[in-house]
Amino acid sequence: MRTAYRARERPCEDIAEVNVLQALSTFNLVFAFRDTRLTFMAKVGTPVLWALPP
Repeated sequence: MRTAYRARERPCEDIAEVNVLQALSTFNLVFAFRDTRLTFMAKVGTPVLWALPP
């Protein structure tokens, strides 16, 4: 079975907020955008808070 996905780039200015969720040793970054109600969630295994702007 093949999984279809869409690759799309967006400028940083389109990001309204980023939420960081932690569960055990997994971190999730949830990106909310200004022009849509859809979000993007990225699961990472290690803390990446140093890479996020203040």
